[in-house]
Amino acid sequence: MRFCPENPGCPRGKEFQTMKRFIRSLAFCLALSLAFCCMGCSGLNQLSDALRGLAARETPAPSATPVPEQTAAPQQETPAPAEPEPAAAGELLAALDLALFKKDMESDPLTLKLTLKNPDALGIGMPEATWGELSYEETMRTAAEYEAFLTQLEQIDRSALSEDEQLTYDTIAQELYAFLASAEYYYYDEVLSPYNGLHTNLPFNFVLYDLDNEQDVENYLALLEDAARYMAEDVLRFEQEKAELGTFMNDVTLDKVLEHIKDFADAGEGCFLYATFADSLTALNLDADAEAAYLARNEAAVDGLLAAYHTLYDGLDALRGSASGTGALCEYGQEGLDYFEQGLNYAACSEITPDEAYNLLENEILAELYKYVGALSAEPDIEAQYGTIDLSIGTSEENLSMLEELMAGYYPELPAHTVRFIDVPEELEDQFSPAAYLVPPIDDASENTIIINLKTMEEDTRLLDTIAHEGYPGHMYHYIYLRGLVEKTGWYRQNMGLTGYYESWSQSAENFFDEYNTAFSNAYCTIMSADNRISGLLLPAAISIGVHYYGWDEAKITEYVAAYFGEEAAAELAPLYLEIALDDAFYYLEYAVGYSLLQQEQRDAKAELGEAFDLRAFHEAFLSIGPTYFNLIAPRLDAWVAAQR
Repeated sequence: MRFCPENPGCPRGKEFQTMKRFIRSLAFCLALSLAFCCMGCSGLNQLSDALRGLAARETPAPSATPVPEQTAAPQQETPAPAEPEPAAAGELLAALDLALFKKDMESDPLTLKLTLKNPDALGIGMPEATWGELSYEETMRTAAEYEAFLTQLEQIDRSALSEDEQLTYDTIAQELYAFLASAEYYYYDEVLSPYNGLHTNLPFNFVLYDLDNEQDVENYLALLEDAARYMAEDVLRFEQEKAELGTFMNDVTLDKVLEHIKDFADAGEGCFLYATFADSLTALNLDADAEAAYLARNEAAVDGLLAAYHTLYDGLDALRGSASGTGALCEYGQEGLDYFEQGLNYAACSEITPDEAYNLLENEILAELYKYVGALSAEPDIEAQYGTIDLSIGTSEENLSMLEELMAGYYPELPAHTVRFIDVPEELEDQFSPAAYLVPPIDDASENTIIINLKTMEEDTRLLDTIAHEGYPGHMYHYIYLRGLVEKTGWYRQNMGLTGYYESWSQSAENFFDEYNTAFSNAYCTIMSADNRISGLLLPAAISIGVHYYGWDEAKITEYVAAYFGEEAAAELAPLYLEIALDDAFYYLEYAVGYSLLQQEQRDAKAELGEAFDLRAFHEAFLSIGPTYFNLIAPRLDAWVAAQR
């Protein structure tokens, strides 16, 4: 297998939804280039050795780090009526579901506009145009509100609900427990991740804000004006408090964050927020005086935001050296380990222990290695072509059309919809991914948008994989299908983040293209994807567990990586793997664990059903469950498999 450490990046897909923790992120799915794409082909011998070595290896025990005992979520007895009343219980759940959803929609006008096309139909009014407050006190107030919601939920007789309603009940309960658990670790979390931090996301929020009327303009400008306060005061204060407590980022991570902040702050008159607002304003056909007043207000607001980024830069730079260690969570003792366990569950969208997740990832690496070896066995000469074939048939639109035709018969049909492609602002090209899918409103998924980064697309030799991830049959297909289930799922489940769940589907969509496309060698597509997935997704995820839970150092990572790529490559890669694990403990786990769980479910179904396995039926079985956690999905898929026998 190959490696090219000169091309670091991130997983192909990143989803941003309204978050209940600290930041409100834009609602879109990013296709990011893999961190260690094209790690290189070392040939069948080394792969065979890796297969044998992996089979013989055991899960490591934590090194000089206590393993925390698993604590079950608190259980409360639910008073059941003498005679269950399904309609009454279902109505109570529906009311609670809507109340939780409305709570999310109260955050800010942009969140509401991106999430609902017709909020009036649900009786949801326009919230105040502010980014709110980032503080421990505000988090505790929110936690108290969600605890009250949880109490209401537990007063509903679950046994009186339908099967679909019980799934919604269980999903809401798990989500609320997760939020309450995360609130305890407020100062362990991070809003300025170098991979998907608020400092990068927030400016692009405004590009996504469609200005349909003057009220939108007023809300846009109010949010833009408030963004300066939020970044220069709330975010900086949060980081200063982390520094005082010793949970501030290490200096290497800090340098990456500062570089991104500086890029935006130094844009000056070239900042895209001047031009994008002016373009949107022109489409409203306002009178000259009103347009001039709005333009002047926008100019002042952008000036203020750029100044706020300079303030944030200086404030963060002054905190250099404040980290109490490397940033590995195990260095914080039992509390750090507990936080990692909680964060892993949230990232994985499943109740899973670090040991279980580590073993799952190891098994998935093994599965990818078998795919790689199988492809080379089928076409031995394909190794010589590694990285030389451009997986594209033309424009983005032409590639999407090809994928739509390819998936026919393997996926359920979708309702009528449209899709448009737009370009990333030039100023953001260096920080943006190759492509992104803008998540559609819950109440209307008929109009869809895929965002293209022209600069990175020029270097993307796997464009069809990228479009499969973002379009058909990936994120766009998935969201359009799910939006048709809102009467079944309720509103709150549709709005939950569940990154691990959504990314499991979109990455599986790449596998579908690799295996079923007829335009390119399936073996070639398979070795490219398997190599990228091992080196740029599964390995960094497993190493993140090793670093943060087992206490791995660079020497241990070198030993681990050498089993796959040899000692020479491992010596070069280990420092980079360690660095990205310390940058963000859960970033790769969000993608890798959910993907591995879904792949395991599909392999189990194939093994159980043999020739009776039908891919379209499996896809429909998974999709029909709707957005939820994998520990709730698994028994339902198992029941589906049993029914197919």
